[in-house]
Amino acid sequence: MAAAIGRAADARGTLDMAHCDSSIVNFVGIGTSDLLVDEGTLRDAESTIAAWAASAGMPTLVYSEAQGVRAKNAPNGPRARVPSGIDVGTPPSIALDIMFDSLQRDGTPTTLVLQFAEGQLPQDHGGGYRGDAARIVEQLALRTTDPVWRGAGHRIVLVARTENLDSRLTRLPGFSVVALGLPGPEERQAAFELMRASQRHPLVLEEGLTVEQAARLAGGLTNDDASRLRYRSSAQRPLGVGDILERKKHAIRQMAGNTLVVLDDPPNLETDVAGL
Repeated sequence: MAAAIGRAADARGTLDMAHCDSSIVNFVGIGTSDLLVDEGTLRDAESTIAAWAASAGMPTLVYSEAQGVRAKNAPNGPRARVPSGIDVGTPPSIALDIMFDSLQRDGTPTTLVLQFAEGQLPQDHGGGYRGDAARIVEQLALRTTDPVWRGAGHRIVLVARTENLDSRLTRLPGFSVVALGLPGPEERQAAFELMRASQRHPLVLEEGLTVEQAARLAGGLTNDDASRLRYRSSAQRPLGVGDILERKKHAIRQMAGNTLVVLDDPPNLETDVAGL
């Protein structure tokens, strides 16, 4: 079986440690659609977690406010039983009560993924029924110390797009925070090689541009960014240096909240530079 590379290797290593000490894991800084290089394929974070769980003989349940609770079944992995009584709009603390009770009654060791944790447990505690964030903190804290829960073998994984997560939770013992962030050079090259070898839609590079060069130029992009460029490439329109650089400028603008001007030419000191 092919190895996990870069962030997927970090994620799996953290999950292995949590499997030993029953800690709660929070992966932060990973985009919803970003892709990890895991076992010789490209997977999003949720699928990577489900694949790890399947390798440990566990099914996976995924919860978010927008979608409620659903099973995330990895290929050839065990099937998860979805608890009833959770609808879209059910307050998260009530949904967690239902899920925890269901898992304890069922008895099957299960990995529970809480998506968009930064929305359920924001650092600023403001808005809507976010007052129930304090109860969620308590619910999760109890899971790290409850001997019955720990002995049952369940695992809890939070996934957040930002690091703006309630510090009441992140400071607790039995809770680990791992920033996945952007892919490093090794992972980017492995991702580009997988895209180049794709049977359904291979990455086509312009003549003279190697996979190694393309991956190096793509520093600062997510693998999802690279994959979107891949789908635009074809024999008639191969991916070139200009395409990658243009995507990088777009990514920089997004991260800066459109507060930056990304320049190709030397700046005009009268219009492009402020704060001197």
